[in-house]
Parts: sequence; structure tokens; C-alpha cells
Amino acid sequence: MDIPFLDLIRIRSAVETFVTRAGADWSAIKRAGKAVPLGDLLDGHPLCLVEVKNLTPQAVALRLQHRGIDAALPAGNPRQPLAGFVYGDGLRALIFLNRDDPFARRRFSLAHEIGHFMMHGGGALARATAQPAKKQMEYNPDRDDPREIEAHAFAAELLMPWEMVVHEAAALRAGTLGPQRAILALAARLQVSRQAAARRLAEWRGVD
Repeated sequence: MDIPFLDLIRIRSAVETFVTRAGADWSAIKRAGKAVPLGDLLDGHPLCLVEVKNLTPQAVALRLQHRGIDAALPAGNPRQPLAGFVYGDGLRALIFLNRDDPFARRRFSLAHEIGHFMMHGGGALARATAQPAKKQMEYNPDRDDPREIEAHAFAAELLMPWEMVVHEAAALRAGTLGPQRAILALAARLQVSRQAAARRLAEWRGVD
């Protein structure tokens, strides 16, 4: 199945809205060229982060019940490992992350779930990420679900905006950095996984 057309203008607008509503200057963050301060931005929103070992739909349901929330979760295996999950009403939300995942992956999962909150917040949310079969593998959205693809694109635009990728991309294109060194440099600077950095560099126009 073909990937649905992405409205990048809408996605980038949602990213900027998320940043500015937190009281930050998106242009200044991009100019700084450092890892996006995701935790600081999160604090500027009605979002509560909960990190859980062995995150599953069942674990999410139990924690929601402890908060007095009786939520209907998506059908499927209640013990399926999850990378992240968001539950909210468009005004506020709880974001659950798998504490067992590496730091860079948790950052991407958090950005992904924020994307759901910002763009898909009409009504109750119960959006789970795909099963992390290997902890070092980057999240791969379900190609049949446009909302998952949009949230994935939101995460990439938030953590790796083009203005922050241009240095490594230009060096790669000019041949002054090899592919592996460019990937490692971008991943380290922006605190993303090597898989996420490689995919972003591959998306850069003119970079093979």
C-alpha cells in the first residue's frame, strides 16, 4: 500500500505550535543546532510523562485505572510490548514510555506521542506505537494508518528539523564526511538513534 500524502506544512505548523505554546522560540532552538530540549518543552504543556518497565496495553490500563480512568484500549494482545502510548482528550494527556528502551529511542517515542496529542486530539486518544521487536530498531509506523505516519513525521520534524540536519547533509553530499560518520555525528548532536539519523539524511534532497 502506498504511503498517504503527508501535509508537511500542517505537520511543521503543529511542531512550531507545540514549541511556542511552551514559551520557547523555535527559530532560536533551530539556530542553536543542539538537541531539542524535549523535557523543557513538555513541561510547558498539560502533558504528564509516565515511564513504565515492560510497557504493554495491560500495564497502561492498570495505571489508568489507578488514576480513576476506565479506558477502552485498542483490541489485540494485552501483553504486546509497546514503545509508547498516549491517552488524553485533546486538552491534556498522559504519555507512557517504555523505560527499558534506549534513551534516544525514548526521545523519538515521546516526540511521536506528542505528535498524536497535537494533531489527533479530537476526542479520546489511545494510540500505541508498534512493537519494538529489537530495542535498537527505530520505530516503523504502520503504513495502513495515516495518523501513525503523521505522528512519525511530526517526531522527525521536531527532533531533526532540516535546519539542524543541513551541516551533516551538506558534508555528506560534498564528500567531506562518509555516510557512517555523518550518521554518527548527527545522532550524537541531536540525541537521536543512528537509525533515525540515517533515515533523515536519506530524506535530504540530493543525498544518496
